[in-house]
Amino acid sequence: MTGSLRLDGQVIVVTGAGGGLGRAYVEELARRGARVLANDCHAAALEPVCQAVAAAGGVCLADTHSVAEPGGCVAIVAAALERFGRIDGLVLNAGTIRVAPFAATDSDDLDALLAVHLGGAFHLARAAWPHMAAQGCGRIVFTTSSAGLFGMPQLSAYGAAKGAVAGLMGVLAEEGRDCGIACNAVMPNAASGMTAAIGRSLAGSGGEGPNRWAATAPATFDPRFTAPLVAWLLHPDCPSTHAIYSAALGRIARVFVGVGPGWQGPIDRPPSMEEIAEQWERIGSPDATMTVPENAYDEFRIVAEAAGR
Repeated sequence: MTGSLRLDGQVIVVTGAGGGLGRAYVEELARRGARVLANDCHAAALEPVCQAVAAAGGVCLADTHSVAEPGGCVAIVAAALERFGRIDGLVLNAGTIRVAPFAATDSDDLDALLAVHLGGAFHLARAAWPHMAAQGCGRIVFTTSSAGLFGMPQLSAYGAAKGAVAGLMGVLAEEGRDCGIACNAVMPNAASGMTAAIGRSLAGSGGEGPNRWAATAPATFDPRFTAPLVAWLLHPDCPSTHAIYSAALGRIARVFVGVGPGWQGPIDRPPSMEEIAEQWERIGSPDATMTVPENAYDEFRIVAEAAGR
């Protein structure tokens, strides 16, 4: 166990911990002194994770409840409280995927992905929330995706679910300010079963998948390149809340939702469609003066100040 930034005494739940990013998170957190509840619905996948942590001198217990069921999320939090007496952090990493053209994606696909990604994040955060609020502190790391924020072909259900997770994070970050709960999201790019499925599907359809970019810096697609970012977001000294961070090709950067300067139309009457058409380039062009609202309410302040009101 090495490193100057420690998580000693912290109890952290990691979902989707049986491999890929989840396993990397568990190992990094345990190495930093956290006691980890590793959750995955596949018990066989968790066994080597817990064994590796124990061999390195860390503490990791396995849990196999499903995040797709609200009752499973309640049971996960209950297990952490029963085994460790508290809960300080959540890493909402569990996921699944459907790769198909939009026309071939049905309601069952959407329901399945929403249940795991959005439902799992919502219900697990909700189960942990009162315990974090009671102790006056807590940290939740959500997982979104470039497919949800920027778009990617053949991932309509997945992108919809991941975009919804980003929205959930923003709301909970604002609600959490008064009770000491910090909420952030990561947008990881790492080698996993899901990214392999995306690459195979897009390659078969003549598109470009993540494998092309993995070839430019293959080492950076190791999930261990994202794990330290997640560990920092869970650390008590990390000041961040209500933010999304991208980890791609070795670069870590904050992802912003911003508003360009746009066109200030009339305020004594509605603008005409013709006026909007005439100003369309100005309306749609970002530039160096782009502002980034801290939250939905802050956008009104920015607009009012820009208009001198």
